[in-house]
Amino acid sequence: HHSPGKTKLKEGPILFDVGAKYKGYCADVSESIWFGKKNTKLKEDYLRELNFVKNKLEIVKNQLKPGVKASKLWDVCKMNMPHALGHGLGLAEHDMPGAIGAKTKWKLKEGMILAIEPGQYTKFGIRVERDYLITKTGAKEL
Repeated sequence: HHSPGKTKLKEGPILFDVGAKYKGYCADVSESIWFGKKNTKLKEDYLRELNFVKNKLEIVKNQLKPGVKASKLWDVCKMNMPHALGHGLGLAEHDMPGAIGAKTKWKLKEGMILAIEPGQYTKFGIRVERDYLITKTGAKEL
């Protein structure tokens, strides 16, 4: 999603959004971190929000199984995000069955690969994205 530049990192929040291809298939992962060692009120606030987002990812992850409506994932996440909660992943970075939102109609099926990416953008830009294979009984993080 981005072209490299020469900007040096400064103390503060950083959001990495990384993709890769292996044998034609895509991976899509995001990670949010605090860069720097100083303990400040701002860093504490950031870590609290990061924990909140990671907890939402865990809640959604626990719902990933065949037969679940994708819109239910949006409902259990309960976050106000300017983007979808996730999307299909495959030969393209954003692949079938499509985006996961409040009005999504499709259901999860065994064998699907989904990128789940809750984010919060109020004070900081925080997103945590992981890729999951839907299995017979749940999901496996890839």
